[in-house]
Amino acid sequence: MPANLTPEFKAAEERYKAAKDIQEKIECLEQMLATVPKHKGTEKIQADIKSKLSKLRRQPRKKSGGRRQDIAHVPREGAAQVVVLGAANTGKSSLVGRLTQAEPKVAEYPFTTLRPQPGMMRFEDILIQLVDLPALGEDSPAPWVPQVARYADAALVVVDLGAPDPAVQFDDVRRALEERKVILVPRIEPGREDVPPIRHLPALLVANRLDGEDARDMLALVREEVGGQWTIDGVSAQTGEGLDAMGRALYDLLELVRVYSKLRGKKPEATPFVLRRGQTVTDFAGQIHKDVVKHFKFARVWGRSGFDGQRVARDYVLEEGDIIEITH
Repeated sequence: MPANLTPEFKAAEERYKAAKDIQEKIECLEQMLATVPKHKGTEKIQADIKSKLSKLRRQPRKKSGGRRQDIAHVPREGAAQVVVLGAANTGKSSLVGRLTQAEPKVAEYPFTTLRPQPGMMRFEDILIQLVDLPALGEDSPAPWVPQVARYADAALVVVDLGAPDPAVQFDDVRRALEERKVILVPRIEPGREDVPPIRHLPALLVANRLDGEDARDMLALVREEVGGQWTIDGVSAQTGEGLDAMGRALYDLLELVRVYSKLRGKKPEATPFVLRRGQTVTDFAGQIHKDVVKHFKFARVWGRSGFDGQRVARDYVLEEGDIIEITH
């Protein structure tokens, strides 16, 4: 039986032949494995790729700063970290590019993204980190994706309105995560605490390619199929439609609260401190410095819930837009 190798496979094979270091060779082989046709005629090719991958993964990698680099570790930046999840070719990378001005690799073949690609999305006066992750699916070359998702603050799940059944894509993503004890939920539930290894991850579901033919009809069908407690927003990474609302939607999902510090007799600072809903003056003081927590006497708050300059206790719960003056 002929192999009928795809152009994507052949391109990855050429890059593999020219690769200089182990990591680059591994990425090329992973892409070859993801794009090789799966039938009897390619069984030997698949076995050969897997054998080469196994050998390369056992070899020591180059060290950076005296420590091995962990491909799955994404340093946190901004007010929160949101992982972007989905099946292959749903347009995740294009979406992240439009939202963050980052330049992730985009191509019309599966598993273009092989390592985490972070970017910063601005929402008013704060930044939220979006992390584009490799596609989730049966043939995913990145089994570590659920582990990265486990430690994120939230997820943005992308389905493709141009696919035959976008609702199935969502179910596949949920199933792949649940196998690793990561459960997607549409909101943070008050009072619920995760018991390891279970992790309940708040998620926003978006349907991409709203600009496509019959996309709005498909969106209505997806909403009907998924239904229940999930809401699905239609967006287009191509035209930008629906993207202006993403910042607010993620901010609300994360249950963040922006508060502003001020010194006595001065105007409030322009850059906010970002807290979680329900956090207190003590939590705010801890973001300034641990010594402030130990030594401040009281705080004054200007905000929606009281009169200007109201004197409050340490356990006072702060609200969106509050201005806080710490008195030592």
